[in-house]
Amino acid sequence: MAIRIETPPDGVRAVLEQGLTDIFNEEERGALFLKAIGQDDGSTAPDAAHAGHPHQVYNVTLENLVGSEGLAGATLVGWRHLHSNSEDIPSPATMASEVHPEDDGSGHQFAGTNEGQFVGQTLEMLQTASQLKEVQDGDFRACLLRIPAMMVAALWLKSEAGPDADVILPMAPTHQDLEPGKAYSAEQLHKALQKAAEATLAFHNQPHPAEPPPAEPTE
Repeated sequence: MAIRIETPPDGVRAVLEQGLTDIFNEEERGALFLKAIGQDDGSTAPDAAHAGHPHQVYNVTLENLVGSEGLAGATLVGWRHLHSNSEDIPSPATMASEVHPEDDGSGHQFAGTNEGQFVGQTLEMLQTASQLKEVQDGDFRACLLRIPAMMVAALWLKSEAGPDADVILPMAPTHQDLEPGKAYSAEQLHKALQKAAEATLAFHNQPHPAEPPPAEPTE
């Protein structure tokens, strides 16, 4: 099995559906349909048991990239689902919604929805990744990797064989030191971004002159 679809923890699906119900009513958008994504090849084959292709979202910071930690320091943010307002299956995913854990660990909360360009690209990258020999020969779970400070979003295929076998495909637009759609290992991605992360972090950490106070009004 190449790319595995995971089942979120208990309660995530109910929180997701309630969140969508609270935001979108039938008069505004019509019915919202979670996308059904095939399990093994990234296709849009109906698969009701995994509707919406639930996948985990991870964030990586500049500090992670500057040091030796790299992607090993990624923080789990929550679960993401793909969906649409079309009844046709298959049909293009047009939206993504996220459910995040409560801060106190007591449950989950709806974190919002978006219609950004990374929604459809998630499926495109799954299609691309499913054709790679290393993916076909391995066992992976699909995740979304985000590096907010460097404007990076990528499909992160986490390998059951361990992090050295992970495959990462950046989505466009991405950082200038990465190529959209190219398959990177975790180490390759870390090395590609490390110098730029160092420069960005140094810029953020240096003192900046305070803005002058506004001029006094003149009569």
